[in-house]
Amino acid sequence: YIIGPPPAPSLLAPPDNKVNVQLNPFFLWINNGQIHPRVFELSTDSVDFEANIVYSASVPGNSHSLQMMLESGATYYWRIVTTGECGESISEVFSFTTQAVNALAEIGGNSFQLFPNPASDRLWLTFEGPLDEALQAGLLQADGRKVRTAQLAPGATRLELGLAGLQPGLYFLRLSTGEQSVTRKVVID
Repeated sequence: YIIGPPPAPSLLAPPDNKVNVQLNPFFLWINNGQIHPRVFELSTDSVDFEANIVYSASVPGNSHSLQMMLESGATYYWRIVTTGECGESISEVFSFTTQAVNALAEIGGNSFQLFPNPASDRLWLTFEGPLDEALQAGLLQADGRKVRTAQLAPGATRLELGLAGLQPGLYFLRLSTGEQSVTRKVVID
C-alpha cells in the first residue's frame, strides 16, 4: 500500500501553446488514478501563477467550460490541483492565447474594421463609408521600425496590405489623417 498525494491529471485541451483559442474555451484532462477533489485554475502569469489567478473553480469531472469571456489576444496559463488524504498534486501548466477579435474602430469619424488578425499573407482594412480626407497607413514592427506603408485617397473605402516576406510576430498598424492618429495591434503568423 503506497501512501502519498494523488497522481496529477494529464492536461489535454487546449493543448500547450495553442493560439487562436475561443474567448470562452473548453478544458479537458485525463484523471490519473482515483477520483479526488480537483480545482481548475487559470492565471495570467506562469512564473507567479498563484498571485495572478483570474479564475478558479471546483470541478467534479475531467472537463470544464468557462462561464466567462476572456480578453482577446491574451495569453493564459491553466492547471488542475488534485487534493487527496495525503496532500495535493498539481498538474503541469499549459498555456494558450485567445483569438484576437476584429473590433470596429474609428478614425476621422469613419468606422473601420481590420481583418484577419492574426494574418498571414494579407491584411484588409475596410471603412464604413468613403474617406473624407487622405489617410496614411504604416505597419510597424514591435521596435517601431516601419516595414510597410500605404496611402488612401479621399473617397476610398478599403485597403489591402500585402504581408509577404514579413517574419511572424507582433506588429502595429498606424493610421493617420491630417488631425488624428489611431494604432492597432496586428499579429502575423
